[in-house]
Amino acid sequence: MPSTPDDPPREIDLAAAAGTIGGLPVAPGDHICAFYRGTAERDSLILPFLREGVRAGHKCICITSPTDHARIASTVLAGPGPVPGRLQLEDFDTTYLRSGSFLGEEMLAYWQEWAEQTFDREGWEFARGVTDMSWAESIVAEPAFNDFLSYELRATRLARSYPQVALCLYDLDRFGGNVIIPVMKVHPKVLFGGILVDNPYFLEPDDALAGG
Repeated sequence: MPSTPDDPPREIDLAAAAGTIGGLPVAPGDHICAFYRGTAERDSLILPFLREGVRAGHKCICITSPTDHARIASTVLAGPGPVPGRLQLEDFDTTYLRSGSFLGEEMLAYWQEWAEQTFDREGWEFARGVTDMSWAESIVAEPAFNDFLSYELRATRLARSYPQVALCLYDLDRFGGNVIIPVMKVHPKVLFGGILVDNPYFLEPDDALAGG
C-alpha cells in the first residue's frame, strides 16, 4: 500500500508480491493471456487474483462490463482486511472504447498515465491489472484489429516497466481461432486449461515491431 513521508523505507519481495493466478505463481512484469469459457470460469480466475492482491496491499484495477462491478466488489472486498481504495473498477466505454472505437495509442497512453499515477505519485509498491477482453468482439472484423494486436504487443513493454502483473482474459465461447491464434502470439505467457506457460511463439516487441 502507499507509504507516507513518515514511513521508514522498506524493501518488497517482488517475486512474492506477484502472487498467483489459478493457483499458479506469476512474476513481476508478466503480461498474460488467459483463456476461459463463460462468466463462472472467468470469475474463478480473476476473483481470487484480485482478492489476494487487495489483501496484500496492492493496487488492483479490473476492467469489465459495468454489470459485473457490484458482484466483483462484494466478493473481492468481503471480510476484514481489504479496503475499497485498493480496488479500481472500470468499464469498456471509459477505457478501451472511450473514443467510440479502439485506438491503440490512446489506450497505451491511458495505461502509462495510470502507472505514473499509481506508482510515481501515489507510491503503490505493486499492482495487478485484469481486463475481460470481450469488448474486442466489436473490432474483430475491422482494420482496428491489427492496431489492437500491435497494442497488445507494446503493452508488454509497459507491463515490464513497473512492478505489476497484467492479465488479459479471452472467452473461448466468443472468439474463434481467427482471434485466439494471433492474440496468443502477442503475449509472453499463456494460461490455458489450468496451465501457465512461457509462450514459445511470442516475439519480443522490439523484434516484432522492427519487422513491420
